[in-house]
Amino acid sequence: NYPVTPDSWISCSERMPDTKTAVLVAVEFDRKGDWRMKWATYIPGHPDANDGWIIPGASWKPSHWMPLPEPPQEVRQ
Repeated sequence: NYPVTPDSWISCSERMPDTKTAVLVAVEFDRKGDWRMKWATYIPGHPDANDGWIIPGASWKPSHWMPLPEPPQEVRQ
């Protein structure tokens, strides 16, 4: 795993996530500031992947990614 701040985006041109790791991905669309974000998994070589990315319901290639936040912790009362 990479030492990153959970709220920082990482450029795909800088580095890619570990294989088979779920992450958030983003790409800027037609207009500046028109960002699309989704959950995705990076699996290079997978037959359904778009340049290594499996993004349910999307066909675009992300420019940035970031780790998913930790899941909620159950609080016992």
